[in-house]
Amino acid sequence: MREERTPNRRAGGGGGGLARRRRALIAVVVGSLAFTGVGAAAATFIKSPAQAAADTRPPPPSVLTASVQEKVLAETVIARGQVAASQQVRVDGAGTGGKDVGRSVVTKVAVKDGQRLRMGQLLLEVSGRPVFVLKGDIPAYRDLGPGSTGDDVAQLQRALAGLGYAVGGDRSGTFGAGTQAAVARFYRAHGVAPVAEPPADPVADRAGG
Repeated sequence: MREERTPNRRAGGGGGGLARRRRALIAVVVGSLAFTGVGAAAATFIKSPAQAAADTRPPPPSVLTASVQEKVLAETVIARGQVAASQQVRVDGAGTGGKDVGRSVVTKVAVKDGQRLRMGQLLLEVSGRPVFVLKGDIPAYRDLGPGSTGDDVAQLQRALAGLGYAVGGDRSGTFGAGTQAAVARFYRAHGVAPVAEPPADPVADRAGG
């Protein structure tokens, strides 16, 4: 009985050794695969300085690449045309002396320093035309003549009336024949000739008729 059992134990022992060798071989294969995967992963995420510099180096110049520039974008538009004024204002620099006078110049002083002034007094002459003292709140900003209307005309009429030169039947604020006659008398009283009216324009008269 003992001699029959011994071969059986040997057979069983030989089968166990083969299984162990198979398991060892499988373990070696699995370990090799694991190390291979770890190496591939390390090669993917871990790079040398030279490789990192090569990966970040700009591509070589070509028709598809260009250098980046930082600047302000601007566009200039050139338009050509002609500029014309929609309204024109004529400025006459002849002054009070008429067209023969190039500029306004004080040509005569009729008062002295410290002299007391009175209503209607002649102060001076500018380019040959007189300047009088007349009471009023509105500055003399324009030349007045027949046809002029406004508060400054009414102020002139009141001043003339206060000096004894009535304006006749002219309405207040309207420079009519009565006001023109009063101004003429006032001028002559100071030895000054009134400003002559400009001659009528025959072209304008024909156009108006």
